[in-house]
Amino acid sequence: MPHVSDISLRTHAPATTLGPTQRWKILNKQLSQGKTPCFGTSARFFCRDTSCIWREQCLSLRAAWRR
Repeated sequence: MPHVSDISLRTHAPATTLGPTQRWKILNKQLSQGKTPCFGTSARFFCRDTSCIWREQCLSLRAAWRR
């Protein structure tokens, strides 16, 4: 797993093209910032953090069978 310092602050790829590696990087970055690592988890349905830089991507994630 890459070190959290290697993770860019924002991933510009569309949410549908994010692979498991990018999701883990974002989760690690959230953890290193002292936030709850919630990107792409069920917690996104209750998210009220409008300042999150990954919010739009996170809320737009869809299951493969729904695409």
